[in-house]
Amino acid sequence: MLAWLFALTGLAALYVLWQYQQRARMRATAYVRQQCQQQGLQLLDDTLMLASMGLQRRPLRIRRRYDFEFASTGDSRYQGHVVLCGLRISALYLDAHRVS
Repeated sequence: MLAWLFALTGLAALYVLWQYQQRARMRATAYVRQQCQQQGLQLLDDTLMLASMGLQRRPLRIRRRYDFEFASTGDSRYQGHVVLCGLRISALYLDAHRVS
């Protein structure tokens, strides 16, 4: 009986962590789309890929980095990444690109 309780608690914890991860990814994607639109860029493949995840010390939060590709004139791909600390956007980096 106690083993089932621990198993159920573990599954619930994994589900909560998965949901938190999905919220972070959705927030990062929305932010990158918005920034690309404001700067006249095109987010390619409409996807972000988790590049790294770790802990930030102060304040103690999960730090994630998502990589993505974008285009400015339609003929070249450029790299960018966005960094989240918890659910807050902390930085957005875009490779040097041509302005149309």
